[in-house]
Amino acid sequence: MDTQVHYNRGRGELTIQCGEQMFARVRGAVVEATNLKDSVADFAPETVQVMVIGTFGKPRVASGRFRDRLALLGCGVVAFAVLFVLVIGVGTIAGWVR
Repeated sequence: MDTQVHYNRGRGELTIQCGEQMFARVRGAVVEATNLKDSVADFAPETVQVMVIGTFGKPRVASGRFRDRLALLGCGVVAFAVLFVLVIGVGTIAGWVR
């Protein structure tokens, strides 16, 4: 098989492994689309063996939101416990005063 494709949906990552001819075609398309020959001094496309292509888009925050909500829930539980102990303490002290 000349080309293997692996997609990790959770990370939004697509990995393509291909033979030399297919890689040369993909590399040529990337070099042409990005004008690398004009922007990188002494650039030789034939020497490229691995390409990593990413986006400058916003970082994914879905997992961060879950962690934030979990932390907020933990803080809420601790705050409830502290308030509960304070109310019981104040009630006990008020009982002694009577």
